[in-house]
Amino acid sequence: SVHAANSYPWQPSVSLTANLDEPQALGFCLDIVGFGNGMDCQRLQAHSCKSAGADTQFEYHAPTQSVRAVNYNSDCESIEENGGISTCVVAKAIEAGAGLGLAACDRSDEQQFGLNGD
Repeated sequence: SVHAANSYPWQPSVSLTANLDEPQALGFCLDIVGFGNGMDCQRLQAHSCKSAGADTQFEYHAPTQSVRAVNYNSDCESIEENGGISTCVVAKAIEAGAGLGLAACDRSDEQQFGLNGD
């Protein structure tokens, strides 16, 4: 499960609640690995938060309990150019330490993330 509180005011973003000693005190946010043409939408990472950057914009979709990429599909193509079809964060396995990537939203267990409030 993910914690319901977002540490940063910019939207959309998904961040860790704790700073975890990020060197510039920016905290960590969900991020697509790579940059520009080198992005790999099959791999996501926790990266220093930034208020701008299309590769760090994700939102929580409560009805399906999914985390969705705002700007890219699983092939790293612009969602705008792809007819606005959203893409979901998917766990590579349902186990601790499993990697994350992007895939077409299908409501599978690997794409569901519950929220825990305080």
